[in-house]
Amino acid sequence: MAIRALAAAFITSLLPAFGATAQFGSLSYEVIALPSGAMGDPAHPTDVGGIGGASLHIANLIPKNGKEDPRRRLTQAEISMASGVGFFHGPPGLADFVGTGFVAISRRVVVTAAHNFAQNGAWKSYVRGPDGELNARGARFYSDACDRSYSISTIEVSSLSPNEDRSNDVGLVTLDEPVCSQAQPLIVLALSDDNLQRMFEFAKVEMRSYMLVPAWQREARGQPRVAKLIDEGMFTSYADGETKKTVRFTASILPGASGGPVVGKFSRRHPGTDVAVAVVVSEPLEGGANTARVIDGELAAKIELLARENP
Repeated sequence: MAIRALAAAFITSLLPAFGATAQFGSLSYEVIALPSGAMGDPAHPTDVGGIGGASLHIANLIPKNGKEDPRRRLTQAEISMASGVGFFHGPPGLADFVGTGFVAISRRVVVTAAHNFAQNGAWKSYVRGPDGELNARGARFYSDACDRSYSISTIEVSSLSPNEDRSNDVGLVTLDEPVCSQAQPLIVLALSDDNLQRMFEFAKVEMRSYMLVPAWQREARGQPRVAKLIDEGMFTSYADGETKKTVRFTASILPGASGGPVVGKFSRRHPGTDVAVAVVVSEPLEGGANTARVIDGELAAKIELLARENP
């Protein structure tokens, strides 16, 4: 059987796993740009000078390596799919941008990259208390769909040194309260080694994207402005040898995207069947590759358990 037929059969076989199609409301959307040094009440971003309603024209992004930047605004269907994608920031306000996260299964559970909170064996300063222990209140999760930030109850990371092993670069966050109904949680889908291998083969033969990466990220490398951008891509190979928990993927992303979802583009007609299959854990240096932590059975089970405990 041809690779194309195998890929089609594989994608079709995934659909019953997520059950009924989720219902999404009609969302208005405007990309928000964060000016350098913006301050204000993090719970009310419209109070922060220069942020509320600021429009960013993606066509004007600075070209990368002399090429047109393929990142773009979300289409209406993609807006619904990515409504649960937000970002973490510190106490000073929205301009204290840290990185991306996405609401998963429950409106109180956010999945992200551990290095947004920890590095070199310790918690980062904005979530580190005087004794060096975790201070989850130092971070907040901003949802543009809800137009506000949410305080954090707990942060669990796989490792305090996630940069040393990207397979441990996962963070699970519990919010004090559920995000609003406009921010729809993403379904998560565990991918087996066989499924991933078939995706690699599909990418080699078809050379067509089958994933979307919606994330808050830098407008351009080294610049302070961030925006909610999206790009398409595909898995290409494993990134970590025998453990097979991290994969390389193609997409045009910049710093800030870490913690964002890699969403399987299994059905463009029904946004409710789009599912998170991996978590972005590193953006490339010039000429490098993106890396994502696969949502395998173990990680999916952790997310589902946390969602049941925090509905």
